[in-house]
Amino acid sequence: MNEESTRKVMKDFGLTGKETDVYLFLGKQGILKNGDITKRIKINKAQVYHILKNLQTKDLVESRASLSDFF
Repeated sequence: MNEESTRKVMKDFGLTGKETDVYLFLGKQGILKNGDITKRIKINKAQVYHILKNLQTKDLVESRASLSDFF
């Protein structure tokens, strides 16, 4: 399936364009911290956080806490 077809499926599934951008980016890049996503796709930190929460609610991504989150 090419990226255009994937984007159509994601839209039909209810994802916004930005949610699709982040989802496809993570699919290509793998596990990243919010800050790394922000820097690499140039979406502000608050928006990335909101997008990731929406994707998590839809069970498309999961959050992983690192030890540094606790110290």
